[in-house]
Amino acid sequence: MKMYRCKGTITVFLSIVSILFLSLACTLVESARLQGARAKAAAVSDISLFSVFGEYERGLLKNYDVFFLDGGYGSGEFQKELAEEHLKKYLEGNSSMGMEGYLRGMQMFPLVVEDCQIEQYGLMTDAGGGKKCERNTGHGTCEQISGAAEPG
Repeated sequence: MKMYRCKGTITVFLSIVSILFLSLACTLVESARLQGARAKAAAVSDISLFSVFGEYERGLLKNYDVFFLDGGYGSGEFQKELAEEHLKKYLEGNSSMGMEGYLRGMQMFPLVVEDCQIEQYGLMTDAGGGKKCERNTGHGTCEQISGAAEPG
């Protein structure tokens, strides 16, 4: 009785198994990279918004205890585009941090600012100036706690 022995069967089996494990490992690494990029994008957005809010009118806060931004940035009239430009400038600056030196071009989470839009805003003169914010409702709006302001 002759025994036939197939040479190389373990090599083929190990190759197929190693390809499966390698593809699983690459999928896990890519998933972690995407989640990290999402987290970095959220952090960059928050930092940029706080930077824009850092340009608040200090005189209004000191004298009247209200927190407002100059929507015209010194021009005298509100321009949404100027606020969007300032926000985009901060977004681009914060998303490209750490790209200098030896690691230039080797980012794990590369972010590019494609578009920047302000979808909602409120003006000090809305509702006759009588809208006060007691607490944030969590939807980007404030509950109105008083009626129209009465002229003094």
